[in-house]
Amino acid sequence: IAVFTALVPPEYGNHRQSAHGGAIATLFDSLTGCTLALISEPGYWDGREVTRNLQINYFRPVPVSEKIRIECEIVNAGKRLATVRGLMKRDSDGTLLASCLHDKFNPVAGGGSKL
Repeated sequence: IAVFTALVPPEYGNHRQSAHGGAIATLFDSLTGCTLALISEPGYWDGREVTRNLQINYFRPVPVSEKIRIECEIVNAGKRLATVRGLMKRDSDGTLLASCLHDKFNPVAGGGSKL
């Protein structure tokens, strides 16, 4: 498990001082991807992977300028495919704000195209 903390800057918020959904998606995309560094080796989840699918569930507004905690866990990682789960919580009380499942593809593993 990798744990990150962050503050969403006001410029990524809306008129209600909640983070824009795109800002939340960007955080999940980046941080769940960084989590794969825990198992990285040359050619194996070494930073060249790409997103196959990023599914996000939004439960509560994510306040701007308030500390949030993002917990990321590798659910599965093979040679070419990996899935990482992310949970975004309010740091002050642990309230779940959003969650994600991030499917990644490693184009480096297994050699070239079969086409």
